[in-house]
Amino acid sequence: MEVYELSEGIKLFLQDDALIVSSENDMITVSSAVYNGGFKQARFLLNVHVPENYNQFLLHKNPEHLVLKKISELNLPPEQSVGMITAADMKNFSLVTKCADDLKVSAIVTAGCSNAETAGEPINAFLMPGTINIMVIIHGQPT
Repeated sequence: MEVYELSEGIKLFLQDDALIVSSENDMITVSSAVYNGGFKQARFLLNVHVPENYNQFLLHKNPEHLVLKKISELNLPPEQSVGMITAADMKNFSLVTKCADDLKVSAIVTAGCSNAETAGEPINAFLMPGTINIMVIIHGQPT
């Protein structure tokens, strides 16, 4: 497991099947996540990998199942967790942090590229919907 320090009290953990942001204090979240989405307070943000052979019917019927399974594996409090899912490979995530004065912002992104094509070339692939999951951590008090 790899660990990235985002700021004092906030860390990002990279596992084979998940990215987990952990905060010592409550974070105010605004999210379209499948688990605990909406306007919440949370200490844990999860981006959980959907295995390639996962049952598509179950995935669409109960998308939060994978998130709850990971929350249970990690012994995290479900009420303090927000979770999303993706088929993207976790090791290909991007992390960028920028600072200006007293403000620090980190962006953590996963995106699938199995449908990737070259701009301007004919598209020969079977197009399937995919996900781009973005977690933006603002280390400060935005106005």
